[in-house]
Amino acid sequence: MRNVLNIKDLNIHFGENCCQDVVIKGQIAKVFSAVLTFEALRCPNCGMENQQSIVKNGTKKSRIVLPEVSGYPAFLDLNKQRFLCRECSSTFSAQTNIVEKNCFISRATKVSIALYARKTI
Repeated sequence: MRNVLNIKDLNIHFGENCCQDVVIKGQIAKVFSAVLTFEALRCPNCGMENQQSIVKNGTKKSRIVLPEVSGYPAFLDLNKQRFLCRECSSTFSAQTNIVEKNCFISRATKVSIALYARKTI
């Protein structure tokens, strides 16, 4: 599945039956489900590197817009791992390189939009 969607991040894991056809805004779309998890090495807030201080703290679901797949709109329902730093009591989410921080449009989608705009100009 990672090859089909051109996702290079090895921390994203797809399960069985990870693709569904769903109606979104009156249109059939392909929705892929995956989990993003890894062991956090340090807290981005305080910089603590102690593994016992950083614990997993649930997940956060994000729906990321992907380029079209077989002519259908495509989305990735990504369950991002949440972490809690016991030293500074801050929480943070796992990050991936397929989207920028606090964004839901994938970098590949932005590139395909730019290429399409270039062709029309």
